[in-house]
Amino acid sequence: MAIISGIDRSATCGKRDYAILMLALHTGLRGIDVLKLTFTSINW
Repeated sequence: MAIISGIDRSATCGKRDYAILMLALHTGLRGIDVLKLTFTSINW
């Protein structure tokens, strides 16, 4: 988990990157799936 521990979560961009990586890690999404996500993709 060196990639996740290397993210600076005190910065706004770091928080975004951390959230994206955690989403991919916990859901099993591939990189291309994460790139194609939009707000309409989410079933609120």
